Amino acid sequence: DAPGILTYTCADCGATKTEEVDFIPGDIDGNGQVNRDDVIALLLHVSMPDAFAISVPADFNGDGAVTRDDVIQLLLHVSMPDAFPLQ
Repeated sequence: DAPGILTYTCADCGATKTEEVDFIPGDIDGNGQVNRDDVIALLLHVSMPDAFAISVPADFNGDGAVTRDDVIQLLLHVSMPDAFPLQ
């Protein structure tokens, strides 16, 4: 829930990769909090990407695209963060 180190783990081989990030994963609107406003901002982006651009990674399900599935993943995270951590 803060800028720092993000670790990726391969589901197939278990290899890990880390990178330093200067944003909070899930904080789409950049206000320092991950909440329902971020869900709305991501939904607007998915619906109208040219009108509602985002500047942070938002592929929360790891499929290589930012879609409504990522909006749902973010909504689940906002509702139940312990049960639905962001990737």
